[in-house]
Order: sequence, then structure tokens, then C-alpha cells
Amino acid sequence: MGVGVVNGVSFWSFGLFIEPLEEQFGWSRAAVSLGVSLSLLTAGIAGPIVGRLVDRKGPRLSLFIGIAGTAGTYLLLATTEAQWQWYLFMALNGGFRTFIFLVPFMALTSRWFVRRRSVAIAITGTGLMVGAVVLVPIVRILIDALAWDGAFVAISIVLAAILLPLVLVVIRNDPPPGADAVARPEGGPRVPASVGRTGLTLGQAMRTGLFWAVTLGFTLYAFAMVSWIVHSVPFYESVGISPGWAAGLTSMTAGFAIFSRLGAGLLADRFRKLEYGGALINLIIAVAFAILLVDTSPVAIAVFLTLFVISFGSGGAMLQALVLTRSFGVAHFATIYGVVTVAETVGMLIGPTASGAIFDATGEYDWAIVMVLAVFGCAGLLFLLATRLPPALPAPVPQRLSSEAAP
Repeated sequence: MGVGVVNGVSFWSFGLFIEPLEEQFGWSRAAVSLGVSLSLLTAGIAGPIVGRLVDRKGPRLSLFIGIAGTAGTYLLLATTEAQWQWYLFMALNGGFRTFIFLVPFMALTSRWFVRRRSVAIAITGTGLMVGAVVLVPIVRILIDALAWDGAFVAISIVLAAILLPLVLVVIRNDPPPGADAVARPEGGPRVPASVGRTGLTLGQAMRTGLFWAVTLGFTLYAFAMVSWIVHSVPFYESVGISPGWAAGLTSMTAGFAIFSRLGAGLLADRFRKLEYGGALINLIIAVAFAILLVDTSPVAIAVFLTLFVISFGSGGAMLQALVLTRSFGVAHFATIYGVVTVAETVGMLIGPTASGAIFDATGEYDWAIVMVLAVFGCAGLLFLLATRLPPALPAPVPQRLSSEAAP
């Protein structure tokens, strides 16, 4: 739920604010998009800070800081009157949002779940899509009813009202002593939560070629994916789709991706080389954008969305958390995850701004799609390279074998 709320009112919804801000202030699309990029930049910079805090003090403190700061910055965004304010408030929003987003929630999931960690992370990752399905249409309605500034105020209230009780009542840093972390296979033994809480330090991980290959692969994936997420609604509108249907397509994409994410989570524990999955995911998305480049008819868009859903649901935050925990362990996962987000932020910063600039220069998104297609292809090649590199940790036994071998 927490991941869904944060993602739904931020990444998936920022594209809804582009045209209202253009209309009111006369800003270019690249200028508005730069605010989104700055938000992603500060989110990435905050990643190592949040990761270190989570590893040392636990996720709850991070979440408390994030709720207060993020809700406050949405109120600031509602007061925007100048471009520099848009940039400053979006930058602050991104920094505080990191305290309540993937680093603390993925670390929390990894702490509580052991044997079926892939399934647990997949379920946590579905929040990214559920938030889009539920909240993107709501944000669209709020903008229509309250204008963009009133929508920011409403988002602040909703975020605090949902997340604060969740942290106060439900969330605990660690499972109680002797707990089996809720993830016990049928017929298997109880697994103490401390099992699997070992792994490489950040310095040890950074001395491996595997770390740099997967980090660059995730960076390119983030470049292309965030560029599309921010500009998907304006793209649909640019090819003649109404604003309501454009928001609806984005919401439906996220909704159907829930099923592919859950399916990927069920299968992930049975495979040793998740990097092959990363390569396949990027290849499928590249093919999807190649189709969209050639044709934007309803049939072509339907095929594009089908391929996109399969790949998007199987990749992203879920694949990243699984690859990092499997490659480098759980003991310092939040710190390593936070540092990886810094590299990803380079891609996130450039992608949306580049797509906006291409649109401003050409009046269409064709060359932006070419750019996204090429970047996904390069990411796929990096994941293939990662499969050839020496593992940082011993490869785990597939889930079915480990369950059968348990005494």
C-alpha cells in the first residue's frame, strides 16, 4: 500500500501536470519536464542517505521523516508561481519522497521474508502498479475539479492520511524473535528471520564487475522507462487520444502489469541467473517501441501495450531488488540499493528532459521513441554481459530443490 500511494501520486501522475502548467505559465514542455528530472535527481542523491539510515536504524524512522517531508513539499508545490519555485519544490519533494519509497519498503520486505523472498518482493512491487491503477484517475479528476494547485493540496492530505497510520500501527522494523518471517513453504521447516541476513558490504560489492554491469543496466532501463512514464500521457494525446482515455490507458497498463509481476515473482526463485530475465525484459520492451514507432493505430497501440505490460511488470524495482539481494546478500542491501539509485538517477534526470526537448524541437515524439528503443536495447546487452561475469556470492539452490532437501 505504501509503495502504491507514493508511486501513484508521483511517477505515474507527474505527466498529468505537464499541460496544465504549460497553459497557466506558458512554460515549454522541456522546462516542465526539467522539474520532474530534478525531483528524480534529488531522489537519487538521497538514496545512499536513506539506505544507510535504514540499515542502521530500521525502515520506520525513514518512513516517519518521509511522510512529514513529502506531504509538506506537496503543499509547497501548490504555491508555485515561478519556474525557480517549481524546480526547488520538485527537488525537495524528490529528496523526501525517497524516505518513503522503494529503499525502505524493499529493505523491510527482505528483512521479513526469507524462503519466498521473490514472491514477497513481487507482491510489494505490485504496489507500483496498484497505485497507478487507483490514483492516476483520481489525480486526473482532482486536477479537473480543483486545478493543478488544488490537486497538490489534496495529494498532500491523502498521502499523510494513509501512510501515517500504516507506519504507526502496522509496520515494524524486524519480525519478532523466533519468527519464521511469514515465508515458510508448505511442509518445510521454520526459518529464523536471521537466516540470509549476511552479504557483501558496499565496498566489497563495488569491487566486482557484476555490480557495475547490473548498475549500468538498471541505469539505462531507468532512463528509458521514466522518460516514457512521464511522457506517456502527452504522447497518447499527441496521436489523437483524449486526455481521459490517455490517463485511462496509463492506468490500465499498470493494472494488467500486476499479473505479470506476480507471475515473475513465482518463477524467479526457481532460476539461478536472473540477469537473463533482465536481458529478455529489455528486448521485449525494445520490440514494443519499434512497433509504436511504425504505427500508432488502435491495433498497434494494443500490441504495444501487451508487450509493454509483460516486460514492465516483470522488471523494474522487483528485478532490481531480487538481483541485488541474490548477488550481494541482505546484510547491507539498503545501502547498496541506495547507491545504485544514484547511478539510476543519471538516467532518470536525462530521460524525461531529453524527450521533452525532442518534442519541443520536432513537435512529435518519434525521435524520442527511437532514443528509448535504443537505450532499452543497450540495457539488454549489459544484462547479457552480467551473465558471463563471476558471481559475487555462491549461487542459491533453486526453490523447489531447497524445499525438497529440507530435513
